[in-house]
Amino acid sequence: MIITIDNWGPIAHCEYDLSKRLIVTYGDNNIGKSYAMQVMYLLLKSVLSVEPYYKIMYLYGGQRDDIAQKIRKLVLSFADGSDQDVDITDDVTEISGEYLRELILPQFNESLRNSFGQYENLVDKNPIIRLSVNEGYFEIRLKDYIVNYKFTNKKICLKRTQSSYHKSRELKNEYDIYVVENTDGSKLTDSAARLVMDKIYESAHQFIKEITTQITEVHYLPASKAGLAIGMNSLGPIMAQLSRNRERFTKGFQISSIPEPFSDYYLELCSIESRKRGKYNDSAEAIENNILGGKVIFDAKTKELLYNRQGTDEKISMTDASSMVAEVSPLAAFFKYIVSGTAIKQDSKALIFIEEPEAHLHPRNQVKLARELVEIAKNGATLVVASHSNYMFYAYNNMVLGGSLSGEVYCPVLMRIIGNYSSAIKMPMDEFGVDDLNFIETADSLSEEREEYIIKAMEELDDKTN
Repeated sequence: MIITIDNWGPIAHCEYDLSKRLIVTYGDNNIGKSYAMQVMYLLLKSVLSVEPYYKIMYLYGGQRDDIAQKIRKLVLSFADGSDQDVDITDDVTEISGEYLRELILPQFNESLRNSFGQYENLVDKNPIIRLSVNEGYFEIRLKDYIVNYKFTNKKICLKRTQSSYHKSRELKNEYDIYVVENTDGSKLTDSAARLVMDKIYESAHQFIKEITTQITEVHYLPASKAGLAIGMNSLGPIMAQLSRNRERFTKGFQISSIPEPFSDYYLELCSIESRKRGKYNDSAEAIENNILGGKVIFDAKTKELLYNRQGTDEKISMTDASSMVAEVSPLAAFFKYIVSGTAIKQDSKALIFIEEPEAHLHPRNQVKLARELVEIAKNGATLVVASHSNYMFYAYNNMVLGGSLSGEVYCPVLMRIIGNYSSAIKMPMDEFGVDDLNFIETADSLSEEREEYIIKAMEELDDKTN
């Protein structure tokens, strides 16, 4: 599965291949890394929300009147013509795209409005967002509020027949739907229209299924996790109550003035079920033991995260903890209580967006965290990470060199300014690792500056000696 984003804010173009388990984006500040991650998160969140609705609709035979009218018109047009057969594959694909647009685009558009204060200005740049699976794609053009859709359907044909016995016939590469004529010349089109409708729903469902078989849950861990966790401790009980009743809000629940990915993160932390455990719990414990030096605890009564230092009985609120503990504890809590809790089923596949996981960490702990993220990725999760850490970059490089991390899992991406806007490029990787296209310039500049100061100091020392 691939997501591409064009002309969104500071971004000219970026592409993320979600078949990779660990995608790490490097680059300067204010270049669009967070913009890209938020758009991807909101799109996939909107797509995943379609699946339960679609299943209910399909099981109970619901259908949109406007789509039904288009199908009837399509079948009647054929029946009134003289052709013995006609290929309607493109028509089915087009109507399927319209159906998917109505399922996905309203929520996605509203989520973007909730998340980006300059939404109207962003849309004026004619952004294009495309979600591709196999040979199909769902492309959104927000300015015109249209969707281009393509999916690999069998050839679908309407065929004329005098017999009312056959309704349809499925061949290896073709699906035939028969339109029956009565002996008095009137056309019987209702059964044909129903079969066309089934193919439209089937196409849309198959496209959604292609995505949901690869991703079953999506989460977003923003930067400044410490501040949001502290806020949670202040409003936790209220937000936990609201989050438990989110299904009562017909348009979802959004915390005013906070981008939707941040609101979702906040609400998930507020509604932890502390008894849940799952396949990422070992990684959460490794983060606790090797980095935090203590346990992260969720108090179900006060609805707040607490920190229990190893070897003590003291439980510390995030407001009193160090910046490192306050920043890393929500990360550990997610894998301990939230992602683990919803990923107990072996077929569950989590996608987690993480902004700047290295914030407030000593370089030694940055390296430890880098290794734990690899273990989480190898255990089935897909991680999309934005990082400014050269320590994490070189830790991954060493793992590539050592053979414990391959290009099948790891995809390093560099976002850099080209012209006036940024583009994301895949950083070349071979058995010797990844060339440093991001940090090396700064390191070389500091080295050259140091060399100049040393030369100057030596010259001054020689002058004093003479």
